[in-house]
Amino acid sequence: MDGLVQLPGYDCDWHIGHASRLHQWHLQEHACDIFEFSISNFLITKDRPERGLRWVAVPVFLQKAALWLRMFVHEDSGIRSFADLRGKRVGVPDYQMTAAVWMRIVLRELYGIRRRTSGG
Repeated sequence: MDGLVQLPGYDCDWHIGHASRLHQWHLQEHACDIFEFSISNFLITKDRPERGLRWVAVPVFLQKAALWLRMFVHEDSGIRSFADLRGKRVGVPDYQMTAAVWMRIVLRELYGIRRRTSGG
């Protein structure tokens, strides 16, 4: 952002702000050629071709820690491993948030735990 790293042939114009406002600005204005966006929101927009957004995802992960390492359980729950989550309820603040998407993938692929709908 300070210009130390240059991209030959490209002019970088940095916009800093709250992610939700920046995402909304880009969705409405098509303001950027390259844009940081969560994988969950990217998948939602790809599922809505009528919006005319023709993006290609570039797999760049700036966070080194795995998101699923940040799940917290109550000490009295009896949960000691991911396998103990089978049949339990896992709360997330937003179903489509990227961290929750990754958690569902890890639980399904590594532990065979699938989400179930509220009806059972």
